[in-house]
Amino acid sequence: MATQSFSQAGVVLEEVGRQPAKPTVLTQRSSIQVMLLSGSRAAGQVLNALANIFIVRYLTQAEYGTYRQIYLLYSTLLIAGEFGFIESLYYFIPHQPSKRAVFLRQSVCVVGFMQVVVGVALTHFGIAIGGYFHNVELPGYMGLLAIYLGLSVITRVWESELIAEKRVPLASVISGGSETIKVGLMFLVLFVTPGIRPLLMAMVAAAGIKFAAFVVFLGKEFRWFANAGSFADGFPQWSYAVALWVPGFINTVAGQVHQYIVGYYFDPVRYAIYAVACFQLPFLAIFTNSVAEVLLVRATEYHSRGDKTELYQLWCNACLKSLMVLVPVAIGLVVIAKPLIVLVFTERYLASVPLFRMIVLGLIFSAVFQDPMFRACAAMRTYSFFYLLRALLNVGLGILLVKFWGLWGAALSTVAALALVNFGQLFPVAKLLGVPFSRVLPWRGIAGVGLCTAAAVPLAALCVRAISSPGPALLAALLVFASGYLMLAVKLSLITSGTISLLLLEAKSRIAGLAILRPKTS
Repeated sequence: MATQSFSQAGVVLEEVGRQPAKPTVLTQRSSIQVMLLSGSRAAGQVLNALANIFIVRYLTQAEYGTYRQIYLLYSTLLIAGEFGFIESLYYFIPHQPSKRAVFLRQSVCVVGFMQVVVGVALTHFGIAIGGYFHNVELPGYMGLLAIYLGLSVITRVWESELIAEKRVPLASVISGGSETIKVGLMFLVLFVTPGIRPLLMAMVAAAGIKFAAFVVFLGKEFRWFANAGSFADGFPQWSYAVALWVPGFINTVAGQVHQYIVGYYFDPVRYAIYAVACFQLPFLAIFTNSVAEVLLVRATEYHSRGDKTELYQLWCNACLKSLMVLVPVAIGLVVIAKPLIVLVFTERYLASVPLFRMIVLGLIFSAVFQDPMFRACAAMRTYSFFYLLRALLNVGLGILLVKFWGLWGAALSTVAALALVNFGQLFPVAKLLGVPFSRVLPWRGIAGVGLCTAAAVPLAALCVRAISSPGPALLAALLVFASGYLMLAVKLSLITSGTISLLLLEAKSRIAGLAILRPKTS
């Protein structure tokens, strides 16, 4: 697998192997798409992370715990409220581009209705939600949360439609621009009148601006669906969306249930400590989500025409290149955990350091993209089964281990469940790809990544111990770890010399010529 072109996966990373393939126009375009998606979303997330650095300093631990509980509800309901219709656009628009208006209209209507239902539920059951989290302040924020959530979810339809049509430049501008506006307003209220309510009002204002732009887009390009065709044309989307939503929602709950368990057993102050331990570098989720989105579209195309060879190459290259990023990042974060937490969240959250080291190891499993493969191959029963299994494991292990080991148990339960489920998923993936389990992943390349990562750890750890100031310790450890890993990766031919420069030159030459507002597709 090491000699295959990684850009087939649409992932902009280094080529692997001693004789990298020459990039084609198609692979270059896919690479640029991921760069734009990752770049715009990463920029927004970096801005959010910067805002969080100020938020954690302006709020008390109890207030910060409340703020993070609100965000937990938001991130859960962000998936629950779209009923699978947003994600279904990635499947239906590439397959039936002539009916894109039908699928978009149906998605907007269903998602909009669901947001009304969710908003009513949040405000009606606000006191019960506050009782669950042992937080009497929480019910007072449910109205603002409902508005922000509704506006955020409905505008996700817009971004998904553009990505499904491969209009990535415009989607990138919308994503990055809206996050910039939101964070700018959050900074403004922090400096003028800090507090949870002003922060939520700033977020609602930014989401309202994005929603207004979406309405203008619908009128200009779709004439508000005046000629969208028959509603019957959209019926197949319903069954697919529901089949997609159930496991997706279960997966979201499974990934966050440890935080709900902590919220139930501990007060907002202790929840704040655990929430800090769940902190991850902002660009990582953006990177994996962007790769998964592009991978899903490409894998769907290969599967629809029965090209298992290309599908297998796509899968192996995507996983290997993502592991080349996420394995060293996860281990590196374990090494630099203390100076990182102190620098970002202050010494008030030193108790979060050991928990962070445990939780961050789960990043490694997000580099293996079983879920897009199941969806691309329409293996929805398998997709649903593993999400249900993960949810059951997270709930069972979470409650059991929290009772024995407190916050440590919650951290351990989520990583253990993730490891068990991800390993189990590899068996049906091997069957879908038509290969034995011994070839389901590029094991030799993965072993090389592990070797390079392990060799870079000791000197970086020494820097952390030897330097008392968190800023210089973090900088020195990062430089030592990153340079050591990269040198070893080049030495072992995991990364070929000149590949990074080549990709940067290609990106520079192509980004300048990209048309941000492409004409609509038929």
